[in-house]
Amino acid sequence: MFESNRGLPDLDPAASSPNSDMFDSLLITNSWRNLNISRKSQPDSPIYFVCNYVYTPGKPSVELHAGNSKLGPVVGVVRLGTSFQESVIGVGDPALGGGRNVLWETIKRERAWSRGAYAFSWELGGMRKQYVWRADQSSYADRPSLELREARKGEDGFGIQEEAGVMDRGNPRPVLATYSVEGSKCFGGQGTFSIKRSKANISPADEEMANQWELVVLLTGLGIIEAARRAARRRSMTMSFW
Repeated sequence: MFESNRGLPDLDPAASSPNSDMFDSLLITNSWRNLNISRKSQPDSPIYFVCNYVYTPGKPSVELHAGNSKLGPVVGVVRLGTSFQESVIGVGDPALGGGRNVLWETIKRERAWSRGAYAFSWELGGMRKQYVWRADQSSYADRPSLELREARKGEDGFGIQEEAGVMDRGNPRPVLATYSVEGSKCFGGQGTFSIKRSKANISPADEEMANQWELVVLLTGLGIIEAARRAARRRSMTMSFW
């Protein structure tokens, strides 16, 4: 159903840098008000299309399609909460079969007044784990840089202690994925997701799990980015009003 990827976490602890050859890079580019996602090695061949909905009743906040347009099958959705503090992702198409085959998960912001960390859990290979996206909004208020790690054993999603501006100091877990901002939105640039991939020659079952993990990383990351964009727009409108 999904194009093969290599997104399984924790298969090779040595791969801790998104610049290593153990990471797949997905390029995010603008397509009018929406986004195209392609392998960085094949930038002209989009594999996903992202629709962002703001004022469309009955539509999710983010809708991820396979292929290069919204005519492709829906493979995942994001429903942002009113205050962006708690959102929901769904892997699959809620419009098919009454949504019975969709895998739902909640992603929560660490604090109501902070957009520095977002936690969620997901089951892979029969084991449910906690994961944390850390956000650095110092460069672009509406496009934060992101870093995904597994929470340490015995901690919930927000149990990792850190000093201001420093991610996971002291015995950090390996990086599982990152999102980095690239270029200007005015000229088609958006950013790059780098997702840790599995080892070669994996079984079909592991490959399906890798495909699902890629969708989870994209949906949670895209949800954070879209929430940041909307929050920045609200702040801009408030400042303009005053």
